Amino acid sequence: MDSQLWRRAVSAPAPAASAVRAVLPFPASHSRSGSAPAPAAPAVPLFGAPAAAAASDEEAGAEEEEAPAADFKPLVSLPEAAPLTGEEGEESVFSATATLFAFEAPPAAAAAATWRERGRGEVRCNVARGEPAAARLVMRAAGNLRLILNAAFFRGMAFSALDGGKGVSFAAANAAEGEAPAMRTYAVRLRGADAEAKGLAFREALEATLAAVVAAAEEPPPPPPPPAEEV
Repeated sequence: MDSQLWRRAVSAPAPAASAVRAVLPFPASHSRSGSAPAPAAPAVPLFGAPAAAAASDEEAGAEEEEAPAADFKPLVSLPEAAPLTGEEGEESVFSATATLFAFEAPPAAAAAATWRERGRGEVRCNVARGEPAAARLVMRAAGNLRLILNAAFFRGMAFSALDGGKGVSFAAANAAEGEAPAMRTYAVRLRGADAEAKGLAFREALEATLAAVVAAAEEPPPPPPPPAEEV
């Protein structure tokens, strides 16, 4: 009896595919007319591509480490020293912003002489403290304070007003050009809206200083002090 049942089960035809579909439920995403789609493969980034950005700026900022600020404090604080110019023992009786010119002869005799600019800066009329016979015109270039005029007053020195009254011209030996400068004619032209008014004050200060220099040079030197008595 059992052997007969086993033979019937083996010889029975296989069920149709439609019957299997009726028994097995299909997922909602699948279609009965075709096979189920294969799952999508994960996206692979290209070689050398930058990594994905952070989800938000706050998260990115939180990950960044702040560099510590270096704070170096000197052990000893030194005051800033003013540069020495050699005018510390002099008193300025006049100062103004100006342009310096020099009257230069050309190398060729056929060409005419001309005025050439030597620099711009502050011109000062200085008198040595305690020595009225020592006075000079000093001018330094703006910015680097380079000495461009160093002319001492002397007996017979004369000042002439420039055209328009904005400065003076004079002959002097400019020590700023070397150790043994030759006599040359220079011109100092003041700058600014009030250059004409300052030009008059400039000439008056120069003439008063020259008169004081000549008067001090004519005075006889003071007698030497008496010798100290021996105790």
